[in-house]
Amino acid sequence: MPIVRQIAVVVAVLLFVPTARAQPPVDRRAEPADRAAREPKRFHTSLSFRDIDLPSLQQRLERFGLRLPLTIAGRASVRITIGFPWGALFHAKAYELRGEIQSPRLTIESIEFERFAARLHYLDGVFSLEELAFDIAGERTAPQEAALPAHVAGTARMELIPRGALTARANISNVAAAQFQALSPALAMIESGVF
Repeated sequence: MPIVRQIAVVVAVLLFVPTARAQPPVDRRAEPADRAAREPKRFHTSLSFRDIDLPSLQQRLERFGLRLPLTIAGRASVRITIGFPWGALFHAKAYELRGEIQSPRLTIESIEFERFAARLHYLDGVFSLEELAFDIAGERTAPQEAALPAHVAGTARMELIPRGALTARANISNVAAAQFQALSPALAMIESGVF
């Protein structure tokens, strides 16, 4: 049997024999209603910035729709891996970001942080800081308190898209009594010490 005739027989069987072309029914309810709801495929690239101006980095992120609702000042070294979503480049929620940030001194919302370090993670519109650690230099009233800044270690999570909750967990040490008293009048009963 010539090859052309063999191909014609195969095509005829596929088109006219019901069992040959039967396929399981497609359950449309099981598919995501929106293409953006599916996990996008991402192209990953890594970037490193040494001693970068943080307000300019914040402006660069805003170009991609990632707006942090905080004022940041200072300089830092940043290593990040960015996952660019194929087919969803204009959807900020579809991006992925992982990395690290280190800064000898930075300011967030007028609060000065020293020796700031954290692991960054952004996925599905949620930005998180893991292994977060920093010191806060505060006013000390007793001479023995002058040498130790308050130390904070913990995690933070901020829902950016859509805008939602900010949550944080922290362990705080070396906090002077004056710093506690500044937090609330109810803590005025603490007279002195470092906690």
